[in-house]
Amino acid sequence: MITRHTRLSNDDLLHRHAVRKAYNTTEGRQELTRLLTDLGTFREVNSDELPMRNYGIRKLEELGFLDIEVIVEVVNFLFSLPLALRPTVEETGDAINDLL
Repeated sequence: MITRHTRLSNDDLLHRHAVRKAYNTTEGRQELTRLLTDLGTFREVNSDELPMRNYGIRKLEELGFLDIEVIVEVVNFLFSLPLALRPTVEETGDAINDLL
């Protein structure tokens, strides 16, 4: 996480801008989602998978998504979403186990 006290250089911000530009297309966002999911960024991992998960976290930092100011906005956004975005097992009558 990047705190309010972390100082970024102009080069850091230019790099962030370039990386965001690369991912800021429909295909780029889909690829970033796939990459972060495959790296285990959003789930508990075993110790062997930690380097991959940490790479995903570094990618989020590189994009500027883990700045404390952004995290506050992300948390606020997440609380604005409905609790369930998919039907429950009771609603569908079966269990589906998929990641995406």
